[in-house]
Amino acid sequence: MSKVWFVTGSSRGLGRQFVEAALSRGDRVAATARTITGLDDLVDRYGDAVLPLELDVTGRKAVFETVEQAKKHFGRLDVIVNNAGYAQFGAVEELTEQELRDQLETNLFGAVWVIQAALPYLREQRSGHIVQLSSAAGIITMPLGGADRPGLRRRPPAARRDDRQAAPGDPAAAARALLKLVDSDDPPLRVIFGVGIYPMIQQVYAGRLKTWDDWQELSAASHG
Repeated sequence: MSKVWFVTGSSRGLGRQFVEAALSRGDRVAATARTITGLDDLVDRYGDAVLPLELDVTGRKAVFETVEQAKKHFGRLDVIVNNAGYAQFGAVEELTEQELRDQLETNLFGAVWVIQAALPYLREQRSGHIVQLSSAAGIITMPLGGADRPGLRRRPPAARRDDRQAAPGDPAAAARALLKLVDSDDPPLRVIFGVGIYPMIQQVYAGRLKTWDDWQELSAASHG
């Protein structure tokens, strides 16, 4: 049975690839973005199978209304993809309060609003997937990653993108992998896309385990 997708940040990047992959196999998609003119060609190619919806995920009321509109239009929702987000570059002591709050509004609260809006429909159906995208920073902290290019953090708000940009590789391949995940009868809770990040994760977790083991006596003493 074909699936109905709700994808944020779908105008370009990975979001666009997810939308195209789903449509190309006969699924239907509510494709959301802050600016939907970039989705006109998909409407020309796929017609009623794609529903472009303008959405800034930082507005909770707008998110609920848009999710409801998608549900009413297609009759159901099967795959929710939280793809909207952006990286805020800069040393932590240099970032302004507004810059930090703006990023949290999009990357954290925006994702939460989408989940809050969609989850009741998935519960009612007793089926569905919520796909939450993250960069490697979701697992590995990079203390110098924001300090090496501080000039980037001063970009104007209009330059911020509402899509996740892929690491070197083929975004279309990532989209095909996502299709396999949502079609699986037993999908993993977490999965890594790409080949370069896995060795880094192994190293980071090995280091954490060693540190915790080295300080296990102190940890036990803290229990009283």
